[in-house]
Amino acid sequence: MDLHEFSRTVKRIREKAKAEGRLTENPDEKTLRQMLSRQPGTTQTAYENFVANSEPTSRAASFTKNSGDAEFGEAEEQLLAKCEAEMATMRLISVDRIVGGKTSKTTVRLTVPESFAHVAFGGQNLFLPVDGEVVEPTYEIVMFYDENFENNKTLPLSQKDIAIRLAMLDDGRVVKIVRNSNYIGEYKKGVFAAHDWTAKAHGKGIFLHAGCREDRLQSTHGAFKTVRTLLVALSANGKTTTTSKILARKGNEQSWLVQDGGGTRMPDG
Repeated sequence: MDLHEFSRTVKRIREKAKAEGRLTENPDEKTLRQMLSRQPGTTQTAYENFVANSEPTSRAASFTKNSGDAEFGEAEEQLLAKCEAEMATMRLISVDRIVGGKTSKTTVRLTVPESFAHVAFGGQNLFLPVDGEVVEPTYEIVMFYDENFENNKTLPLSQKDIAIRLAMLDDGRVVKIVRNSNYIGEYKKGVFAAHDWTAKAHGKGIFLHAGCREDRLQSTHGAFKTVRTLLVALSANGKTTTTSKILARKGNEQSWLVQDGGGTRMPDG
């Protein structure tokens, strides 16, 4: 299979939606808030944030394949055709962001239906806003749903009808297609997986995930002690789970998540 069909399909989806006035590109926070407030099942908190349920409620690793570890063919061609057909009439949101620091040339573009507005709203805060127009993003992530999305809600994760594919292109770009999941972690993890690959295949380093936490816990002797912990690991080692776990259980004990992110470790350290 020609993996560049992933990028061509996404381009056609965007161009059609834009020509028909169905695409909202890089909306400001006020506009995104209005879209999110109309999303079914979404509630606003006392802190003017939003709570939205995702389907599923976690990453769907068992339904995920990438072109580096698996041979793409007919199933992926059908997935792209389904994606293009389903999104042909949907109102869409796209958000461009910088991956890394302000001077980074690496960008990611997320494209989702308006009914997945929570992914765009929350996801935009994970990365820096772009300065100017992005002609060709480094990474593209497209999430959509079909007729089985609602049925999935009553099924355990292992029985859901989900398909997720990452196409690693020979020019260093990555396109991720997500069918029947609006879990925000698929956006974040899509960027991390893409950066994992590009750092290794087109760079000189290894992309590592890092987490930092702080705990103020009471010892068995009654004294309180504050401990800060830094965790660094490759992907899928349970780092985020460990970083965000609450250890505080009683009295004045506290557990805080300081940061959860990643970076590329280069040969010079």
